[in-house]
Amino acid sequence: MRSQHLNPGWTPVPQFGGWDQKGIDATDYSVVFKKARANRKLSKADVTHSLGSEQELMASARQEEEVLDLHQLLYQAILGPLFHKVAIRVM
Repeated sequence: MRSQHLNPGWTPVPQFGGWDQKGIDATDYSVVFKKARANRKLSKADVTHSLGSEQELMASARQEEEVLDLHQLLYQAILGPLFHKVAIRVM
């Protein structure tokens, strides 16, 4: 009860119905939650196409692997001789 003597307007429990009284800067959480719910439903509705079957995913992974192998071969074919020449000059 000592705190009530220091701040006479303060009570440990809000007045009945006091939480319904809104100030100017009070946030209307029902509106915030309605917007969040609508955004969540909208984001779920945006996924309308399939990601593909397992076979399609495996085929695309193989294609990517082949492209990487091709890049590595080109890199070795183009830059390999250059590095070899530099190594000979350094020795």
